[in-house]
Amino acid sequence: MPILISTVSDDYETRLARALGGIEKIAVLQQLDSLDSEQTESHPPAEPINQIDNSVPKHIFEHPDAHPIILDLLLLKKFGPEWLLWEAETTQLHVHQVFGGTISTLNVGKIHAIRTLHNTDAYWEKWEVFNWCTAAFTNFFADFDNIQIPSVGQVAVSVDIANRVRNDIKLSEQVKTFISVVCKFEETFIPPAPLDDIEIIPDNDLLDMPKLKKDWEQVMATKKVPTEDTIESEQIRRTLAAYNYLDESRKRFDQQLKVVQHA
Repeated sequence: MPILISTVSDDYETRLARALGGIEKIAVLQQLDSLDSEQTESHPPAEPINQIDNSVPKHIFEHPDAHPIILDLLLLKKFGPEWLLWEAETTQLHVHQVFGGTISTLNVGKIHAIRTLHNTDAYWEKWEVFNWCTAAFTNFFADFDNIQIPSVGQVAVSVDIANRVRNDIKLSEQVKTFISVVCKFEETFIPPAPLDDIEIIPDNDLLDMPKLKKDWEQVMATKKVPTEDTIESEQIRRTLAAYNYLDESRKRFDQQLKVVQHA
């Protein structure tokens, strides 16, 4: 994946603040830092950072199902924002020296995509970059020669990850149009949050969009999936499929965060 890097001339603290991005990421890093001071009788004090067994981060970097945000947090915590300026080979070398092991090919793509989010606005502005990053974030190799059409669930995961990395920029109309086309291609007209502000206009007037949105809110509140053989029920089930894909990604993040807490 091409790395789009802007010239960085800010001081260390400014670059660190930009790398940390949104409030959520700062909170997660603070949570990681605070773990060393959380001591109970059943949980002995955490070892100093230079004495911690690094086998867990090693396996995270090698595991093809590693969550992109977890990789980002590990790199930021260990190397600071300097890693955002490294070439792929340099990142691989430092990870090997500090954690041992290697970075799987899929995770190399995720790291490239995360670095793109930190260093440029291209993900939010250009549909091609958005699509390449989406492939990497959802365990696919980006194809720079052919158009890969993601699923609505993949797009939801991609935007969810981007929102965790940065909260200072909105999707351009070009990218919103691309997302709209993806949704129409899958005939999913009420995509779940964080895509719920994307306007999807059906090609026909058979769907009552306001009612569909209310029905979706009801499903989220009651957890009851419609079983009727109707157009409206099918729409709800398609939206639910995208939501479940996103939910699995979020659960994977939570599980992996617990695993790497002392890394």
